[in-house]
Amino acid sequence: MKKKTAEHLKDNTPSFIGVLGDYLKTLFSFEGKKDLIDNASGSLGLLVKLLGKPAIDNHFEKVKDKMLDEYGFHTYIQSAFRQAARSVQYLKDSMVEDKPLQERLIGLQKDFNLRIQELEKKFTLSVFQPRYHPAIQMIREIVTDALIAMELDQVMVNDFRKHYNDGIEATIAEVFGDNYVAHKEKIKKYLFQENETKLLLDIIDNKKIGFAENEDLKYEETYGYWSPLGSGFKRENRVDEFGFFYVSLDEDGNERQEPELKKVEALIDEYFSVDPDNHVDKILFLIADFGKGKSVFLKKYAAQLAQSYLNTGDGLFPVYFNLRSFANYRSDTPNGVLEDFLLTKYAIRINSDYFKQKRFMFLVDSLDESCDLTKSEIEKVISSVKRIQNLDKAIIRNNRIIITSRPFDDVLINQVYANKPYEIVHDKVRNSYFVALFGFQKEQFNDWINCSLLSYATTANIIDDSSFVSSILNRIKNEQNPDVYEVLHSSGTLSESELQRPIFAYMIYQLILNNIAINSIGKVGIYLSFLNLLTKEAKYVDDPGYKNKLQDQFEARNVLHHIAALWVYEREKGKQGVLKKADICRLIGGFTTIESDIEVFDEYRRKGFSDIQFLSHSYFGENDNRLHFQHQSFAEILLAEYYLKVFICCALDRSLNLSFVISMLKIGSPTEQCIEFFVELLLLLKETVGESPSPEVIEKRKLLTPLLASISIDACNRQLNSQALYYKWYELGKINSNTRDIPQQLLLNWVIDQHVIDSMVDLCFMIVSNNDKYVLSRSTQFTPLIKEEVTMLHEQHYSNSICMEKHLALIAGNRLFNTREEFFVRKFSSDTIVDLLRSVNKSWLKKEFKGIKIDGQKHSDSWISQRVAGNLVLNGFDFSDAIFDFVNFLDCDFRHCLFDNASLQNVIFEHCRFFDNDFGKSKFYGNVDVSSVFFLRFGQLPPAISLGLRSVDPSFELILLINNQDAVDDFFEEVGPFLKLGFKQRRLLSDDVFSAIHSNNSRIKEAIIKYVISIENAAKFA
Repeated sequence: MKKKTAEHLKDNTPSFIGVLGDYLKTLFSFEGKKDLIDNASGSLGLLVKLLGKPAIDNHFEKVKDKMLDEYGFHTYIQSAFRQAARSVQYLKDSMVEDKPLQERLIGLQKDFNLRIQELEKKFTLSVFQPRYHPAIQMIREIVTDALIAMELDQVMVNDFRKHYNDGIEATIAEVFGDNYVAHKEKIKKYLFQENETKLLLDIIDNKKIGFAENEDLKYEETYGYWSPLGSGFKRENRVDEFGFFYVSLDEDGNERQEPELKKVEALIDEYFSVDPDNHVDKILFLIADFGKGKSVFLKKYAAQLAQSYLNTGDGLFPVYFNLRSFANYRSDTPNGVLEDFLLTKYAIRINSDYFKQKRFMFLVDSLDESCDLTKSEIEKVISSVKRIQNLDKAIIRNNRIIITSRPFDDVLINQVYANKPYEIVHDKVRNSYFVALFGFQKEQFNDWINCSLLSYATTANIIDDSSFVSSILNRIKNEQNPDVYEVLHSSGTLSESELQRPIFAYMIYQLILNNIAINSIGKVGIYLSFLNLLTKEAKYVDDPGYKNKLQDQFEARNVLHHIAALWVYEREKGKQGVLKKADICRLIGGFTTIESDIEVFDEYRRKGFSDIQFLSHSYFGENDNRLHFQHQSFAEILLAEYYLKVFICCALDRSLNLSFVISMLKIGSPTEQCIEFFVELLLLLKETVGESPSPEVIEKRKLLTPLLASISIDACNRQLNSQALYYKWYELGKINSNTRDIPQQLLLNWVIDQHVIDSMVDLCFMIVSNNDKYVLSRSTQFTPLIKEEVTMLHEQHYSNSICMEKHLALIAGNRLFNTREEFFVRKFSSDTIVDLLRSVNKSWLKKEFKGIKIDGQKHSDSWISQRVAGNLVLNGFDFSDAIFDFVNFLDCDFRHCLFDNASLQNVIFEHCRFFDNDFGKSKFYGNVDVSSVFFLRFGQLPPAISLGLRSVDPSFELILLINNQDAVDDFFEEVGPFLKLGFKQRRLLSDDVFSAIHSNNSRIKEAIIKYVISIENAAKFA
């Protein structure tokens, strides 16, 4: 596409739009068309007459001599109307009954103005392919709106669109007639290739905000800031969600405590402006926690680039790819997974001469959803993405890569370091940064809520009952712009961090639309209310008149739990949560022995199950009989519910054996966010216990009722249904086909009491104590001797899920049992605790060891020997309130561990490695030996100190030389608690410390003296 032609088209866009607008207004005006309306056979018949050949040919008669002018624009419009009439007639022929609804069509005229305004923003006449021409697309969308206004179901609307798309090219050729060849020759040199057009228009269509099919909500600008990878700044600075200490710099280079927010587009430009002629080794990482708007921003940014490229034929050519689909494409091609994605989906050979000339912007979404988050798997994904830079490194050096991700552990940090992060020099220190997305600012949150609700607030009949919902809607209606942010924050419903997340704004918007009270229910309450709403709205796409009943909502919840369980299993296998409908049917219907997907569908329907398509598409995206969750957090909260369901069901029904319970839990490795939801659900369950419940407790019981009810019924629930729960509780509600609301009897006669909680705790204890090993893998057993002595694993051994059942039980037991004085973990033997410590492979489990007790091996009343706990890697564990008594930690790593209020008596740390541990509030008794510890910040303790901590004969002399304040702080922070013990037991003198630590700086010497005197004085009064 030559720039001059693009500029001409752009300059003439207003006149083209005006022409199209005139056609629309004329055709859909009913003035002087009374006979046409009276004689129309139903709404579709009327629409056919309005769009039909006689009507449109009259309109185009006056421009028939201009058929080829302006690149055939008038002819494309005429073709679009003619094909629309044919496709509507196709629908009409298949309808049994159609009532006249022309008044709805009259109302559509108001929408045309909005459509025209929308067209002005994205009109792209440079697209000449028949299906993608803007006039062709515009007419299709307007007629689609008309069909929806006439309350046609989604299947018929989709049939119209398919019929229209399939026939439009032939209709264009028919309307052009003999001139078609001349037209194609005239535009040939201006054409984009059809595959690149499809790619760019797909990217533009993908920018829609909202989860429901009819939603396209307002976009708020995305802001971010440069967040440092290291923690080299002062510790008192604020810590962001990544666990990093962040500051920003003002114009004078001074530190700010709050981040300086910029539009993310500006941060992108800053990054790629460094060494602008060479991006070969660069990847810019955009990192933010769940729901912060990563995908929305990336899709919107991609759409802006795509629109610009279509308008000008120049600039950055965007490619959007979601790594959730990583496993669907080959990752081992010479140019990696992006090459195979473009070739497979769009038939684009990126290494062809035509495409190699472009400057690409590869926008790669959802690294955290691409694979198991281990070092080897992440390296495999990043390496495959980055191989797109191998096209021709000698010439092609300006292509750009951006990757988004949730934050996770050091694996991600190392990848950012390895791919040329942004650098800022401050105080002569060069620091590396990534882009952190901030989410909504307070003003943005309120603006988005008010704008999204404005249309509803101005048209709905709002009952003024002084409720939260009605007061918000009435204030919006009266243009008072309510401060919804402050209401939710001050009531404790959502924290400041949670209100920054657009995902919560969306859920609140939906809950307000549906008049659901949301204040004072917290984050997990918002999610449960939203899921309850979507379950209530779940619809059968083949039956638009279906009214969802309470029983069906509970059945739908069972289906969703099955799907969430299948989701985590597929993730464990590396398929990242893309679910086949056939597998869902296998799971729900129990058709596990049927291999053919078609046979599964047939058997599913033959057994009387409803079509699996019933689920609200607010949950799912769908493509080619495959589903994926629209937002990963939906899967995570449902999986958390599934885990709680297992514990409740199996605690109530003691006839279920332990192997069954473990197998239901051992289905894959959950995400950290799923575990956070699980913890909050456990706490919510515990808060519902009690007699004479308050209104707040009743509301909490309402949130959990769909979960408990789903356990009570066997519909779509072959394995986790409880007859005890059904007869003891569910039957009290007398729920029938007419029941729409949760019966009060279920909320007042609540089944969860302290006895149920205790039974759940007992179950958790049995799971953690169980010594049998379970492996997530398909297998075959063989009998070489007597009975099944050999097992063959057919698939890889999913190591991430090893001990997962124990980990989940540990989390549940801690939340349901722990008080300030009692700890669930103290129910276990020291050997069990050490085994658990050795099994930890997820960061979210490291806070579950508060209050543990590891003590010596008792041989008799008078003889206790020291227990050896060796080769443990303990990074980031919370050992607050722990008891360590007669323990020898041998060759262990302790890094970033917290020992608040921990008790250490006669503990030896033999040849261990320490880094940044906090013993400041620990209690020491007897001998606590750190003399052989290697402190990674400064090495071993000098003999003058270690002699005072343990009576040993040093084999060498060692003196620490410290000449800066940070080193002094590090030393006394890490070693201070042990020095205090030495002073207290009178085995260490201050002169020992002074002789072991030297400095050439008088100011540093003074600091050392102050530290030592302070610790010695503290020891006297301990």
